[in-house]
Amino acid sequence: MIIKGNVDFLDIRTGEQHKVNDEFEVAFERYQEMLYNGIDVEPLFIKYRGKKKKHGPKIIIYQKLLYCVGGIETWDYNLAKTFEDRDITFVFSSADRTQFVELSRYANVIMDNGERKYECDVFINANYDGSDILLDRLTAKKIYQTIHSDFGALKEINGWSNFNMKIDERTNHIFSASETAQKGLKQAFGYDSTVLPNILAKPDYDTQSVNAREGAKPTVFISLTRASEEKGIGRCIEMARQFKKEGRNFIWLLCSTLEAGDYDQNKQRIEAIKQIPEFIQVQPQLYSRKLLYFADYLVQLSDTEAYCYSVREALQLGVPVICSDIPEFRKIVKPGKNGYILSFDLHDLDTDKIFNNIPTDITYEET
Repeated sequence: MIIKGNVDFLDIRTGEQHKVNDEFEVAFERYQEMLYNGIDVEPLFIKYRGKKKKHGPKIIIYQKLLYCVGGIETWDYNLAKTFEDRDITFVFSSADRTQFVELSRYANVIMDNGERKYECDVFINANYDGSDILLDRLTAKKIYQTIHSDFGALKEINGWSNFNMKIDERTNHIFSASETAQKGLKQAFGYDSTVLPNILAKPDYDTQSVNAREGAKPTVFISLTRASEEKGIGRCIEMARQFKKEGRNFIWLLCSTLEAGDYDQNKQRIEAIKQIPEFIQVQPQLYSRKLLYFADYLVQLSDTEAYCYSVREALQLGVPVICSDIPEFRKIVKPGKNGYILSFDLHDLDTDKIFNNIPTDITYEET
């Protein structure tokens, strides 16, 4: 893959000194390692990371802006996943880093630099306003425009009433995501189109599977704590990195106040958390504890605790606990029975046990 550095840094592996905006090639694993170590680099090109043999016509799908979440973003993902064996390349002018990397599991992804020229058999413009950016630098046998909105209804909403759209005359055909989109396009702008329904790929996991790796229902972790150093947020990050290294399938609800504590340490933590998309940050509030009902584990890896309500609340609800080896936790957590106790350096982290032997039938009362 090709990446760009957003800071000056020395690559300790190669001895190369990189300046801001330098572009260079690294293995995908090295890119991830740089992010984990707090080096601000961003991907510009990632070659398809899967194993399927690509075939068929060369297809480029252009989207001006790839958001973190959105309907077109989800269409990208489902399309790429369903047709993983096709020669598809996604091109973006700007992109959420996590989405960009995620798509590379199924297709090539490129960050356009405003100058690069492209050649393909089929060009698909995913945005209503992207043609003017890429078409002058493009050679394609067929050019298609997709419509993902009900423009008829949108133009009746304040802020959209004066909206106008002109589809580039070089476009060979227009495809609408549904009959609603088709009718709205005709109503608003008079364009005819063919309905090409959006694709819904098979789910990422088998709801009946108990396999703790990719393809299984994800294991759900939750932390209800401040994110300061003594609460063990650094250990949570290291544990999540190990899960990812082993290909574990999980999500981690992090209900934490990340702004507390030393600024420089927090900046490093926040950047590290951003590089692990399985962390889902939840703004702490009174009802955050009710998320325990949906969790497989509560995680609390503190340096010290005088009591700790969240551990006890989890056990009360039958949710096992992963905690640090401190006196207060040793009183109530029985390894293998209602959770697991880990050393401060995590040398005894047994991911097989955690993912494949989730304790059940847990009861807890204060004595």
